[in-house]
Amino acid sequence: MRLKSAQGLINRDKFDDWQISLIHEKKIESSNQRVAERNQWELERVMEAGPSSVRDYMLKNLGLGIEERDEAERLVPRLPNPLTPAEMQRLPIYVEQELAKCLREVTPVQAADPAFWTLCHAIWIGNWMFEEDVGSAFMVGSRDRTSDQRARNFLRSVGGLKKVRGNVSVLEDCQISAAWWRCRIAEIASRAARDNGESLSCAEAHGVLWHNGVWKDNLARWSLKCVTVLCAPQALAAVVSVLFRHGLATKQGDAKRQVQAVMRAVARVSYNYSVHSMDWAQLVAAVEDGLAHSDQINMIHEADESE
Repeated sequence: MRLKSAQGLINRDKFDDWQISLIHEKKIESSNQRVAERNQWELERVMEAGPSSVRDYMLKNLGLGIEERDEAERLVPRLPNPLTPAEMQRLPIYVEQELAKCLREVTPVQAADPAFWTLCHAIWIGNWMFEEDVGSAFMVGSRDRTSDQRARNFLRSVGGLKKVRGNVSVLEDCQISAAWWRCRIAEIASRAARDNGESLSCAEAHGVLWHNGVWKDNLARWSLKCVTVLCAPQALAAVVSVLFRHGLATKQGDAKRQVQAVMRAVARVSYNYSVHSMDWAQLVAAVEDGLAHSDQINMIHEADESE
């Protein structure tokens, strides 16, 4: 209930307008591009001013007044420990598990909302949970040479940039929201596996999802866009338990190929059967067959949506 109240503090229109105003978009008037450049310059200056200025800037663009800001400070859960810029590039697995515990009151509806996570990050930044150099934690990425790229990195990292990246942004781009989703899905997979007589702990399932090559640009995206049957707990449990039992390749590219192979196997079997009513052994056998032939598939590399 507390976090639901925090979500209600946000002015959605103001938040959306702020995100749009910070990024260059193709096929729009040059005057609007100049507005984006000015706003990007302002963001850079705010970053240089330090955590308190960044917090105030973010809360203003979320539409919070003085009273709402005090309320947000009270409602947003505290993080267990400060996080370094290096950790914010890829959270260690034990950190993800600690975060999941302190964010256990977050609901799936809230966790799918970029504005909610942006509000949380504003409070955390103001409380110095990411050290003094906020830009190093949230503006650095594989593309960060221009102000536009750095602004996009920031919006994606503090909650997600749905307008550009769609619903997958909150699953992939924001480290803390992605950690929340991995831990939740690990719980779902573990529970469904146990219901079918399979031994798979939450920690074991989480280890599979955290592995390089499994989540980003792969399982998270496919479950939303291509193989939506993976959202079924039984299908998810079969995939995760098979990957855990057989082990994932060390190389990221090889692991990604393995994951795509088992996801395709689930997609094929779902053409003829409902995974909800399938015999567990039959479903697992299909997934294991897909994994056994992973070296024969053509990898799918989706276009980069960051621009």
